[in-house]
Amino acid sequence: MAVVTSLLVMDKSALRPSPPEPRAKGQLREGISYAAHTTEIAVPLVMMGLVGTLAYEFTVSLPLFATRTFHGGSEAYGFMTAFMGIGAVAGGLITAARGRTGVRPVVLGAVGFGLAILFTALAPSLDLAYVGLLFVGWGSVSFVSVGNSTIQLSSKPTMRGRSLSLWQLAFQGTTPIGGPAIGWVISESEPRTGLLVGAASCFAAVAAGAALARRRRGHTDGGTADALSPSRPSMRAA
Repeated sequence: MAVVTSLLVMDKSALRPSPPEPRAKGQLREGISYAAHTTEIAVPLVMMGLVGTLAYEFTVSLPLFATRTFHGGSEAYGFMTAFMGIGAVAGGLITAARGRTGVRPVVLGAVGFGLAILFTALAPSLDLAYVGLLFVGWGSVSFVSVGNSTIQLSSKPTMRGRSLSLWQLAFQGTTPIGGPAIGWVISESEPRTGLLVGAASCFAAVAAGAALARRRRGHTDGGTADALSPSRPSMRAA
């Protein structure tokens, strides 16, 4: 109901629709090439590919984290997911209020997400794990929303749909691949290790994204002159 209400009260005069791109041969190849050569699209895609594969595996790691690490049950797991949800709501509201997009906020979002997972993995008590998961939810939503918005606002109208489809592939298409891998890691060690692998993937994504952005720094690329320059409040303006 809230979503429908938001759509009904939307100021349509502020919308700037573009004509739909007609279907043609080679559009997928063209979209991949465009994304690969546009810094503010390529960097979030590379980062999400790494993070999506190994960090977003909480349905695998958290149940075992609750039972094997802290010897809890369904109640402990329920509180874990609840704290993640609370953090996600708070993080979503704050991220939307700030309205920052660009490569730099995406990189910083991955840093915060990785630190939150690391803190949770090393938490000595269940209560501290709850606190850590609060920030895991925050970091998760912040990283995803800023990355998604950056790609949308950096894409040409004729390429936006294809760019977003690649983002969805990097996000939801990689998680089923990493699930068995994280499950194997936990089976061979402990749930903390599975979370540590997720945190490491965030830091690896930060290194990869920053390296790719610096390589293209100073060159005009898809309308972006400096990928690591301070972000602009374009999410809110759009």
